[in-house]
Amino acid sequence: FKNLPPNKTGSAAGYIIFLSGGFQPGKHGKCCPIMWKSFKIKRVVGSTYEAESLAQQEAMEEALVIKHMLIQMTNIPAHLIEIECYTDCNDLVAAAYSSKQHIKGGRIQIDVAKIREMLERKEINELKWLPTTMMVADGLTKKGGDENDKVALLRSTLQNGRFAM
Repeated sequence: FKNLPPNKTGSAAGYIIFLSGGFQPGKHGKCCPIMWKSFKIKRVVGSTYEAESLAQQEAMEEALVIKHMLIQMTNIPAHLIEIECYTDCNDLVAAAYSSKQHIKGGRIQIDVAKIREMLERKEINELKWLPTTMMVADGLTKKGGDENDKVALLRSTLQNGRFAM
């Protein structure tokens, strides 16, 4: 997340929302990107956890808007459109499912509380952890060219219309 601005200050975040039959790690299921965003985080964050939490919370809210639009356009019952979310931040998944207030500090608690609330209300079906090597959205914020080329993973997924894991 520290790759975005040329002056090396600030953090970047990104997410992709796919329409699919569900994601299963290791399977090359069909998928179609319907929304993506890559952006510089507007407030200073002190950790990857904070950056991941901000991006996840924003992505979940966007996914809910898209779900409601799909329901209105197609008349599909709401329970047939599930929202699955993925992150490579173990701490975020633990905080989202914890009944305790996580003491990570300040404003980030509000973002995590919003995530927790969406999960408790069943607006979001689940938030799961994935290894960093499988995070397609990392291609929106990371440079390519190394052995873990995130851009190549993203490109392959988009070109083939299948998850490239």
